Parts: sequence; C-alpha cells; structure tokens
Amino acid sequence: LYPRSFAILCDPDALRFFEDDQNSRYVSLDDTLSLEKNIFLLTLSLDVDGVPCPVAWMLHKDQDEFIYEHFIRSFKTLIGDMWDPLGFYGDYDSPIRQACRKVFPSVPFWGDFWHLLYHNVHWFETQHPSYLDSTFRATIRVSLRVLYHSSQEDFSPNYYFFQFQWKDYPDYLDYFRCHWIKGKMTPHMWAAYARNPTNDDSLPSGDYLIETWRGAMRDGYFD
Repeated sequence: LYPRSFAILCDPDALRFFEDDQNSRYVSLDDTLSLEKNIFLLTLSLDVDGVPCPVAWMLHKDQDEFIYEHFIRSFKTLIGDMWDPLGFYGDYDSPIRQACRKVFPSVPFWGDFWHLLYHNVHWFETQHPSYLDSTFRATIRVSLRVLYHSSQEDFSPNYYFFQFQWKDYPDYLDYFRCHWIKGKMTPHMWAAYARNPTNDDSLPSGDYLIETWRGAMRDGYFD
C-alpha cells in the first residue's frame, strides 16, 4: 500500500523508447514545477535521437525519496533489464538523486545546467535582489555555462577567470566556492569532464533536456 497521493502518467506507445538502447541511455528528471498549492509534476525525459522527449509524468504532493523511488522503480519493473540507463540528469542535492541511486546504484547522477543556474540566481535573489536585471542574469548564465562545459584541462583556468569576473562580489564567490567547488556539489557532479570525459559529441550536453521542456511549458504549448 502507498498512503501518499500520486498518479503516474505515460503513453503506452512511449514505453518503446525505454527499450531502445540509443534512446534510453540518458534520463532527465525535473520536479520543480508547482501546478497548484502542494501539487507537483515530475517529468521524465529521454534523449530520443538527440531530441528531448518527455515520456512519463507523476502528479504528487510529497517531495520525498519514497515517492521518487516508486516512480523510477515502476518503469524498471515494467521494462525489465531492457532499460539500462547510462546516466541521470536532475537537481543536485535532492531526494530524486537518492532515489535514482537506490534503483540504479551503479548509474551516475549528474546535475543539469538549469538547476545550477537556478540555485545561483536564487542566491542573488535572496542576497542582492537589486542586481538582477536582464543583463546581470545573462552574465550569470554565460559565466556558469563556461564552467559547466569545461573539460578537465580547461576547468582550472576557466574557474580562475570566473573568480576574476566576479571579484566585486566576494560574498558570491564565497558561496560558490563553498557550495559548488568544495562542498557536496563539487564539479565532479556537474562539469563536462565528469559527464563526458571523452568529449563524445553524441552525448547530451546536460542543459537542453529540462530547459527545452520548461520553455515549452512557459510558452503555453501545453495549456
């Protein structure tokens, strides 16, 4: 019995994508859209021929590991060993990450770019809200994208330039160093050298799956 309230939605025709090794290797999970008070939408997207494709959803009220584990395990049970993902993308220190590790303990979980940007912008919203005009937001996006897509060889010089670029905001640099460099969310969780050490152009970039889906939702395609 599952006392928590939730509903899993999936088009039966979409299940074939889970069985395709090329289309189900990389999975993104996004759960930051609040539809109504205390109701959330978890979206599971697959990289289908290089195109982000949402294939399953869960409406739920409780953002906890139990709910997410049940969602992921439901598809693993339904598809069986034919679903053999190589990596998950999603938010960083979240119950979703722990749920993925329980169901697929050997499959890595990487932070996606959207949530890296979100958490950094949110820091400025709480600490320096007056700074956040459109130009400032664009600067943050570009700066973080350079780090996010850095190879192991380029990461150190890019981070050095990042510190120079934001030298007038020492409290932000302290936050970034403590949370994204030395803290639990180290670059091994999000930088390109961890996600794609061989620079394989066929692998997802880690930024477009969730951003594309959110863009469609924002533009009203799913009203």
